[in-house]
Amino acid sequence: MPGYESAVDLKTRFDQESDFASDAAVLKKSIDPATGTRYLEELAFEIVDKQGPGKAAQKAKRMIRRGVRRVFGVFVKKQQVAEWSKT
Repeated sequence: MPGYESAVDLKTRFDQESDFASDAAVLKKSIDPATGTRYLEELAFEIVDKQGPGKAAQKAKRMIRRGVRRVFGVFVKKQQVAEWSKT
């Protein structure tokens, strides 16, 4: 899609206590004039395999709270893809 780019292991500081990378992400390809840095991820994907669903859910909650529009989990063992709810 024009104006967007994808990234793998894109590290983002989602709050004061966290500094982690989503497994894959889609974001606007430019600088956010409000922050002077790159745009925050619009879509983020977490691969849930060895880390377990609880750890992935904690990361998803932080991403959503920070403003990532949509966060998806790819559950390898269940062979399922799901989206975390904003609520």
